[in-house]
Amino acid sequence: MNNYLAIQATAELPAQYRKMGNCITCKLCDAEFSIIHFVAIVDETQVQRQAEALEEILSGEHIDEKFLSHLDSYELD
Repeated sequence: MNNYLAIQATAELPAQYRKMGNCITCKLCDAEFSIIHFVAIVDETQVQRQAEALEEILSGEHIDEKFLSHLDSYELD
């Protein structure tokens, strides 16, 4: 598992991870995700950039005609 993730807001928080701030909502379908960091390397300075990147990923998925739903989790840098 990656050190920085976005998981669906309804998913159980994995052991050894910490939720970072508010949920990110897909502007097109209202799916909600939480950004989480491995507790040993929590980095508050990354969260805003990761949230912006996640918003782009989520909206970008809607461009494909075959889109059915978002993944359960996304790896973040």
